[in-house]
Amino acid sequence: MATLTEQLAFSRTLFIPSVAVGMMILLASGCSPSSGLKLVHASGVITLRGIPLADAEIHFCPATGPLAAAQSDANGRFDLMTNGHRGAVPGSYRVTVMVRSQADATAVSREIQRVASPSQKSIIPKRYRSERTTSLTVEISDGKEEISLHLLD
Repeated sequence: MATLTEQLAFSRTLFIPSVAVGMMILLASGCSPSSGLKLVHASGVITLRGIPLADAEIHFCPATGPLAAAQSDANGRFDLMTNGHRGAVPGSYRVTVMVRSQADATAVSREIQRVASPSQKSIIPKRYRSERTTSLTVEISDGKEEISLHLLD
């Protein structure tokens, strides 16, 4: 009968090659976060009352398929990401937008902060914050997309 040390050594010699082969099979079969997804580059700009909106969390919610999301920069520019990969799956989306609080939105222009009610927890009008109530819809096609999102009161 083999000793415990011999059994462990034998197990390791089978385990490591088995894991390596398994990983190669998974990679070859396309089991990655974007497996089977055709992503197209989609970027754009978001404004609130005509002013670029900084630090906005933008979610593109499809009827089916993966969510695409982005965070806007100081100029309101954003690039969509899906499952950690740049781009979005072509299709129809309802778009939601959040800026957590006026304190969090440090790069949002003073004009937007001046107009927003002090009692508001978000400078974003309530209708844009929920997938059920948003009026923002976007169709992403197979080509490169430049998206303009204009939020009004």
